[in-house]
Amino acid sequence: MNKDSILTKDILPLFLLIAVYLAIILPTISVQGISNDEFIDHSISQTLFSSLKGWWNGSDVDPTQARLPMFLSGLFGTLFENPTVYTARFFSCIISVFTLAGIYLFGRMEFNRRTALLATGMAAVSPYFLAFSRTAMTEGDAFLACSSIWLMLTIAYWRRTPDLGRTGLLAFATGIMVSTKVIAAVWIPFLCIPFIFLRPRASKDSLSSISPLLVVLLLLCGIFFIVKGYYTCGAQHVANMNKYYDHHVLSFKIEHYKSVAVFWVAAASVILIRCKQSISLFWTLAIISTGSLLTFFVFPPTNLTNGNLLQGLYREFFSNGSGLSIMQIYSAAGLNILSLVIKSGLSVGIFILVAVLISPFCISRKPILILPVTMALVYPISLIFIGRAQTFYMMAILPQCALLAACLLDRIWNASKITGYALTFLFCGHCLYDIQLTYPNFHLNGYQWLGKRYIAGRSSIGYKGIVQIPSDGTTQVLKWAVANIPPEQNVVAYLNYRMMAHAFIQAPFYWHYGLDIPWSPENANYVLIHFNYIVDTNYTRRDPRESIFDYPFNKEQLERDFEKVYAVKRNFDIEVASIWKRKQPIAVDQATGKIFPLPAE
Repeated sequence: MNKDSILTKDILPLFLLIAVYLAIILPTISVQGISNDEFIDHSISQTLFSSLKGWWNGSDVDPTQARLPMFLSGLFGTLFENPTVYTARFFSCIISVFTLAGIYLFGRMEFNRRTALLATGMAAVSPYFLAFSRTAMTEGDAFLACSSIWLMLTIAYWRRTPDLGRTGLLAFATGIMVSTKVIAAVWIPFLCIPFIFLRPRASKDSLSSISPLLVVLLLLCGIFFIVKGYYTCGAQHVANMNKYYDHHVLSFKIEHYKSVAVFWVAAASVILIRCKQSISLFWTLAIISTGSLLTFFVFPPTNLTNGNLLQGLYREFFSNGSGLSIMQIYSAAGLNILSLVIKSGLSVGIFILVAVLISPFCISRKPILILPVTMALVYPISLIFIGRAQTFYMMAILPQCALLAACLLDRIWNASKITGYALTFLFCGHCLYDIQLTYPNFHLNGYQWLGKRYIAGRSSIGYKGIVQIPSDGTTQVLKWAVANIPPEQNVVAYLNYRMMAHAFIQAPFYWHYGLDIPWSPENANYVLIHFNYIVDTNYTRRDPRESIFDYPFNKEQLERDFEKVYAVKRNFDIEVASIWKRKQPIAVDQATGKIFPLPAE
């Protein structure tokens, strides 16, 4: 194929799809208010690059999340004088561009040009992808979606010549994926199936090869020094790591990291020198398992040198309560699956679900399908049976789902062009309709079908609803309050406490958290309310109520005694946050900040 053909048939279409994505997403970056998760992750990324100590210790906030996304976001922020959450959102969009490129390259490499274009286009204009590809937080899963599709590309590259060099690259890609989000580790045991299934049968196997043995020994030495460093500090168990490890001086942590990293570098050096050597399946699996584990602890350094992080991950996944109830499994299944189906655009989502379910039966005809099928099935099943449910979790497998759907659509095209055209126009029209309906708040997609109701044991709308309401509106309300509420007024707020405490450090009024007794609207002249504090947060409700709302105060009294002076509204006339002012102000004691008389506690 000549260069002009490659440019017009491959590179140009990909660039056009990426341009469409950027044209839709970039104008929306600064529209939505900062969410609590974004606020936390941005503060963590800032801590990592604030000082030498920050580089190694990081932050103890939210210790259940791996630090690579924050590390990369903070590193990107160093290019700017005053990096903000919006800078981090822009970086997430850049990562998502690489996701689209990965989808196209995999489709082009393993299927054909039409499948590659259909899959990339399906992701680029998906309201689900648009909603969470711009979020500046670990759990938005933009980073995991990118690392998962590039892991698939690495496997496709490896299977053509499964030598030592490509195996080492595969181990690195696997470790980076887990360092993006720890829950991705559920894929590793099941990826043995594609490795065995896809590995060329004619390749040479040798269990006695010196080079792979040396690589594994070096990687095992690195893992040994990980354990040795933790044991030396006095920690007898991961569950009490923070108590011992994090109390050591910084120099101890640096030496600990060096003792581990030197073996990673040594193993990488052997791999580079002997990269063309063929190795057996045994050594392949050994290098991937040990190499990915060591890579997780090396990139970034805080995955190793922050004991609170390792302790938090252990408690989150291994000692977080007893077994799950049937209702918890049902609720997790409902949210995860319906988020993918409904938020992708109902027609597209249903087609994706059908494609995922029937693709396993097509593996015998197209063996490479085992790779996206394994990733698309293992991840949601694992989430369901460990009770993890969030609106954005299924973003991680959207690339795989898009490829499976495009592969099915391509088969339909081959069988009947009329049907292929009809479905393609239906999907494009539906996605464009949803985009214009929800623009620029794509996370609200699905409300047009669900409204405010209970589904799968939880409210359809809210922080953990299919129609997700993040902390958008909080920053707007806080800014208005600081600028407009007079000094020495009592303010009761039903907002995220961490964001509120940060914004109100020098506020001239007295502010109180609404969920703290005895504070309520009865005690205040101003009331600040976010949607997530007035909606039912029971996610396993067996007997749905008549209304999804669960007000922590007397709603009728609020509407009688107060008037709304500010509100943040979104698509579908959803009011995400508001400020209420008392019609007849109450006197406040300037010395104590208490009203006259103080209500009985």
